[in-house]
Amino acid sequence: MLRPITFQRILILVAACLSFLLTACTSEPQTRTVPTSATENPTAAEWLKSEPDASLFQYQDMIYVADLSWVNDLELTRGDRLTSVLRQNKDAASFQNGDANQLEKETPIYQTKEQKDILIAFTPKGEIRLFKLVEG
Repeated sequence: MLRPITFQRILILVAACLSFLLTACTSEPQTRTVPTSATENPTAAEWLKSEPDASLFQYQDMIYVADLSWVNDLELTRGDRLTSVLRQNKDAASFQNGDANQLEKETPIYQTKEQKDILIAFTPKGEIRLFKLVEG
C-alpha cells in the first residue's frame, strides 16, 4: 500500500501531465511559412504559377504586371516612349526583355511622369498600366 503523501504526489504529477498535454494539443491552425528569397525579383514563370491569368511585360530584366486596381486608380501622366512589345510570348520560362504574354507585338510602352515603377501600354482598347514587380 502506498503512503498517502506519495499517492498525492502521483495525482499532482498526473494532473500536471494531463494539463500540459491538453494545452499543447489545441485545435488552432498552425501557420506555415514558405521560404522565399527577399533578394531576387520574381520571374514571369514564378508570377504566372500563382497568377495564371496575369498580363506581364518584361523590360530591362524587370517584370511588370497589369490590372492592379490600386495602380489603375492613380492619376498618372504619360511620359516619354520607352520601347514597344518585341514579341508575344506564351512560354513564361523563356521570357526575355521586350516580351509580353498578352499584349500584342509592337504595342508602344511609355513611362509615367509621376512614378518610375509604372509603365503605360497604349492599345486599341485603351491604356494598360504596368507595375514593376520588385521583391524587397
